[in-house]
Amino acid sequence: MIRKLDESLKEGPRSYVIFIGSLLISLMGYIDYSTGPEITITLLYLLPITFVTWYAGWHVGALISIITASVWLLADLSATEQYSHPIVPFWNTAVMLTTFLIFAYILSALRDRLDEEESLSRTDSLTGSMNRRYFFELAEREIRRAGRYEHPFTVAYIDLDNFKFINDSFGHAVGDSLLITVTDTLRASLRNTDTFARLGGDEFSVILPETGDPESVETLFNKVRDNLLNAMKKKSWTVTFSIGVVIYLKPPGSVDEMINIPDNVMYSIKNAGKDMVKVEVFGK
Repeated sequence: MIRKLDESLKEGPRSYVIFIGSLLISLMGYIDYSTGPEITITLLYLLPITFVTWYAGWHVGALISIITASVWLLADLSATEQYSHPIVPFWNTAVMLTTFLIFAYILSALRDRLDEEESLSRTDSLTGSMNRRYFFELAEREIRRAGRYEHPFTVAYIDLDNFKFINDSFGHAVGDSLLITVTDTLRASLRNTDTFARLGGDEFSVILPETGDPESVETLFNKVRDNLLNAMKKKSWTVTFSIGVVIYLKPPGSVDEMINIPDNVMYSIKNAGKDMVKVEVFGK
């Protein structure tokens, strides 16, 4: 639940984060004014800065830092405490603002670093596509979503025929270039709502949400296969594609089952001569 909240705040509109941050600043200012100069709540002012910087980034965090320092100054000037010189509260505010800005900058740098590490952990280092681990994570979500709303979805398992021959004959650099070309072609051939990943070696998998019509699905993957074959011909690579496709009218019991069924369909294509699309329906 905490992870979902974190993702919704990060991916949601910044205006929502700024609104919550502004409420926190107002609350801190009210508490500061109410408690008077005898009790300091300086550290509490870091709460809105932390929240906004973490979810909206450095520039918005810097803006909130300025607003927070201004609220702190207003609360300080409203107090009955007398300073030895009129410039003292403004000096204190400048020091406070500097501290807030440094804190926001360090926090945003930490968030950027964590986001980078998370992205690397989800991405196939060679092709830049989604990796097996993250694909399985999203597949689990799709199974839950399909079960909750009773919507169909489609999973395809794609294997590259004769890839080992190309890799062994022309070297790993050519094999790597081929896999990257496949990835780029899949990305261009699929919808933004579709999910695909390199599962390992020369095997890819695709999830198509909200798809349940066999004819439409077969037409789509024949087009995907044609696009892949054209990309291979341009490079004179004698690679074809065996694509096993399963439409899930009811969600499978696990991610492993979800992948294994189209994998078996793909192997039936291999045994029948390779280089084709075969669609089956699960859960009739």
